[in-house]
Amino acid sequence: MAKVGSNSTPAQEVYEAIATEPGVKGDPGNSFRSRTQFLLQHWEDFKDRLRPVMLGSVIKENATALEGIYLIATDQSKAIERFRESDTRYAAEIIARWIEVYYHIPCKLILVGESGENPTDFDEMVRWSKQSVWSVVHGAIANQPSNQIIDKILVSPKGGVSQCSEALRVTALTGFTEQSLQFCDFTENIEENRRGQFSAHELSSGTHYLWELSQRQAIALLDRYDYAGAYSLLRSYWKNSPDPQILQIKDLIEVAIKWNIAEFRECGNLLKHYATQYSIDWDLSCLDEWYWFSYESAYLSVVRFQQGHTIEALFHSFRSVEGLIFDWAIATYPDDIQQTYRAPELKPSIDEKLPGFYASQSKDGKSVYLYGTQLDFLLLRTYPEIGRTENWQQFANTARKQRNNTFHKLLGLKKEQVFEAWGTPNKERWQSRVLGCLNSITHKEFDSLEQASLMPQIHNTLKTLIADYQL
Repeated sequence: MAKVGSNSTPAQEVYEAIATEPGVKGDPGNSFRSRTQFLLQHWEDFKDRLRPVMLGSVIKENATALEGIYLIATDQSKAIERFRESDTRYAAEIIARWIEVYYHIPCKLILVGESGENPTDFDEMVRWSKQSVWSVVHGAIANQPSNQIIDKILVSPKGGVSQCSEALRVTALTGFTEQSLQFCDFTENIEENRRGQFSAHELSSGTHYLWELSQRQAIALLDRYDYAGAYSLLRSYWKNSPDPQILQIKDLIEVAIKWNIAEFRECGNLLKHYATQYSIDWDLSCLDEWYWFSYESAYLSVVRFQQGHTIEALFHSFRSVEGLIFDWAIATYPDDIQQTYRAPELKPSIDEKLPGFYASQSKDGKSVYLYGTQLDFLLLRTYPEIGRTENWQQFANTARKQRNNTFHKLLGLKKEQVFEAWGTPNKERWQSRVLGCLNSITHKEFDSLEQASLMPQIHNTLKTLIADYQL
């Protein structure tokens, strides 16, 4: 069907063709709405001369595979007259009849504007598209018989109100991950269309259209350290893609996700693998050091603090030191400690290195298990100077007490309370204290938790890769 009132068919010519049809009475009116309504009312008289020249080719080509068609049209009954004149409701009903007559494909109309929606408001159309269009499509897919899997969705957003069309395109791209999306683009040929020939069409995935938006969103998610969110957002881009650049983004996000849930061992294993695969020029020697986990845990506490998760910040900061003492004991006295299901068990042979220590810890000849204060005693017996530092005293007394109080109460924690737990006035001094505790045990001289961790390199590399990537 030619575009009534557009350049494709002069309005007067269409009016005369309709108004002078033999045996047809009535005035078709001057607007697109009134004329398409007139044509619909006289369907039997005009049906042989009505064709959807824009959609016809894609419907014909995919007719045997189409399970259903949704036609979106405007019906602005509550709008002022000049907006209503361009309504496409009756045109959509004509197209639906044509499809059902010639191809027997079930069609449903989805009307925009009948409840007062404004098709020219992009934000409103985004909400409307999700609620009134794609929720219906998702429901139809879910209700399909198990032997009729819907694996492809064809979307034709061209035509109509531009804001509505763009909203449909964007929400389609962000709303479907299990089905393949194909967007129809038509090449208009006025002369052929006026002779009833369908417009040629091309199909595209639409991923180029959305990449810039996804790019910005992904970087914003990284700024919040939401690596799982970035993975979910970008997953469709690397799905079935052989592109090594997007696959490197995928793999490094997987590393970051492991780090973000404190799976440091798995994070390190993945890093070693990907560093070779992608020729990443990082110093990864720390991955083989017994103390690496602790510095990563400490930096994770900084990230949690920046995210506003103060309880987790306190937990990871304390855990970084407590866990380091455990790892230090295993690394320093491997022949004098036996791993058991309960806890590491200290052997009497420790007295060869620390005379009298085993006896001082064993009560009534019972086994000595290393956890809590027993680990503290072992560390301070080995390095008594550590116990005289303010950093250690704040960890062992103030921070440990606050940690125990916090985790036995279902209460929140203010930022200032994290600092107070470590006997510090602000974020910088808090980080410095945690770092001081770690450095005193490892005998390293890292200047900051950021310097000691590999995560900032991973994070910044990811941001650069995403910012530079082009489809």
